[in-house]
Amino acid sequence: MIMEEMVEVKRSISSTPSMSLNDLFLKSPYVSRFMNTPMMKALENMHGYIEQVDLFTKLDPQDDWLPITESRKGNVYYAAFHVLSSGIGFQALVLPFAFISLGWIWGIICLCVVFLWQFYTLWLLIQLHESDSGVRHSRYLKLAMAAFGEKLGKLLALFPIMYLSGGTCVTLIMIGGSTMKILFHLICEDSCTLKPLTTIECYLVFTGSAILLAQLPNLDSIAWVSLTGAITAISYCCIIWILSIVQGKVSHINYESQYETNNIFSVWNSLGIIAFAFRGHNLVLEIQGTMHSEAREPSRLAMWKGVVYAYLVIALCLFPLAIGGYWSYGNLLPSNGGMLSALYKYHKHDTPNFIMIMTTFLVVVNSLSSFQIYAMPVFDNLESRYTSMKNKPCPRWLRIAFRVFFGCLALFISIALPFLPSLAGLFGGIALPITLAYPCFMWIVIKKPKKYSTDWYLNWMLGIVGMVLSVLVVIGAIWTSHSYTERDVALYALGIGACASNAVDADELKYVYHENGQNHIKVLPTYAAILAQKSLEGGFDIPGFKYDPRLLLHGQQYIELYKPFPSSCNVHSKVCLAGLHDKGKAAILEYETKTYDKESGDLLCMNRMTVYLRGAGGFSKSSKPFSYSNYPSNQVSTVKIPEKFLNFCSFWQALVYRLSGDYNPLHSDPMFAKVAGFSQPILHGLCTLGFAVRAIIKSICKGDADIIKGISGRFLLHVYPGETLVTEMWLQGLRVIYRTKVKERNQAVLSGFVDLRGLTSSL
Repeated sequence: MIMEEMVEVKRSISSTPSMSLNDLFLKSPYVSRFMNTPMMKALENMHGYIEQVDLFTKLDPQDDWLPITESRKGNVYYAAFHVLSSGIGFQALVLPFAFISLGWIWGIICLCVVFLWQFYTLWLLIQLHESDSGVRHSRYLKLAMAAFGEKLGKLLALFPIMYLSGGTCVTLIMIGGSTMKILFHLICEDSCTLKPLTTIECYLVFTGSAILLAQLPNLDSIAWVSLTGAITAISYCCIIWILSIVQGKVSHINYESQYETNNIFSVWNSLGIIAFAFRGHNLVLEIQGTMHSEAREPSRLAMWKGVVYAYLVIALCLFPLAIGGYWSYGNLLPSNGGMLSALYKYHKHDTPNFIMIMTTFLVVVNSLSSFQIYAMPVFDNLESRYTSMKNKPCPRWLRIAFRVFFGCLALFISIALPFLPSLAGLFGGIALPITLAYPCFMWIVIKKPKKYSTDWYLNWMLGIVGMVLSVLVVIGAIWTSHSYTERDVALYALGIGACASNAVDADELKYVYHENGQNHIKVLPTYAAILAQKSLEGGFDIPGFKYDPRLLLHGQQYIELYKPFPSSCNVHSKVCLAGLHDKGKAAILEYETKTYDKESGDLLCMNRMTVYLRGAGGFSKSSKPFSYSNYPSNQVSTVKIPEKFLNFCSFWQALVYRLSGDYNPLHSDPMFAKVAGFSQPILHGLCTLGFAVRAIIKSICKGDADIIKGISGRFLLHVYPGETLVTEMWLQGLRVIYRTKVKERNQAVLSGFVDLRGLTSSL
């Protein structure tokens, strides 16, 4: 009888799925006999278990093959470790730099607002991880595709996620490698007989260690690595801000906000730096994906606990670091390296050496640890392409190959783009939608809050403001605005050989010193090239156009001067692509940069730079660049300079010139120069141009640089520091035709012309 009743119950369940087990059994005449029996309880438990499994096991079959989700043994502590490792790091060291533009009040307000804002969007992401249908979104990209659709989701999220992860790993190589070099010098000092490693060799050592550590199979397996990263980050952040406060304010400190003296773009860039300090949202879903989840204990509960614990620690680290760092260094904070560079620069000699060694060692270890968690989404993306194509797990050898490939690619970019750490604002701007905007929009689409409710208004407002801020921050990072001072122009003059042969040269002392009571140092006209170069610090990036930076040659520089340069000025530049020409095996890019005085709005100069990219041609029909000029070989002036002008280029000339902003290792690193095909580091082409124009100013202009209105130079051959430059000049009307040769090799290295506004009376 019992078995027949069970069959009947089973049929009733299958025919009426909306009724519960209790409802069905209550209709049975035999229910009183076994309602409270163990069999009945077992059936109820089994039904509840089936419902839980049905709701919480709707997983992608490929999840078991991919490094983020192949292990789901995470817990509250693992989550806290990962969040701490991704939330504290090198980006915190440049956080005080944002206060230079924002000032005390707005700096603290922006820091608090961004912290609370991103803390709220973290909560949104954690709640969205598990959908009502039972699907777990263990990757930010998957959640974006579920909310916005497959195509739009990829369009909005894929590039920022990969850019943030890859860009962070590249920057970590540069931070970790350069800090490793500092660590070597601190340990050895002057007593060590070992040959110090070059910067590139330090990059190689760091990248090799990172690749070796990256062989850990999945995100769950690197929990101890994240714990190490968290401990080291907390330690060096606390050491740096405590030491800085204990040592006190540096001399000549200044807290004056740069808002008025600079511009709104610097403010936007500062907001990007703050946003970048709280990056990590592209990893929170991945971290939650490593945790077990069921109906009674969904993963969002444990994940939120881990995030709360982690962000309490993050706040206790970042807020004192930002406020204490700005209090200690003010506007004297170095932009390259931030707090660590400031500590090394201002307190190296009054801080115990073992503390400096320990701090730099902690930075290296933290960079190595953070590399692992930020590289994991890239590894996961690479492997998912294989598993989706082959429908089987990625073999071990291919997994190793993917990770070695990414490490080598990141190493190459770190060597080719040495200015990348200065782009924290740009990274922040690109990451800002992921952090502040997209979670709000995804909440609206997926959770569908009641229209015009507080929840609806709040998320729409935060999402729209986040997108607007993202655009403004990217513009602030790209818009090339900066200032220069008398120190900068004097350093540039020394970099191109001013007063090198005679420290009291009557024609050149005014470029490095307030001669004869003059109020301001004079600015050499070729300083215009430095202003243009600063506007292109982001490289020559064109969508869809790729090239090898090592094969880049600076072909030609053309300058038009409209007004004499002030000795110090806040300037901004507008850059446009003036030409792109296919020369078969090479491509020629022409960039035009116009530089303005920010306060008056006056146009100061225009630069047109021609860059020759070997191996980048073959994309269209060949064309001739319009800015190239041909000079007949038999051009003779009506007045010929009776003697040649000789300039000895000092052996250290490139090392001094690079301090004006061109830090390309080709001009300072012997190994990099050999890779590029030179026997030693070579002189900057624009430095050679500066030597040539300085010779014309002295010989033809009789020391009056203001009569120059245009400069053109074509770079023909390299110059090694220590060689003698011979500049030959011919005057034809108001144009000076010149050619610069290397005396030792008797080879021409530069040719061009200089246009004058008029002639001195002696000519």
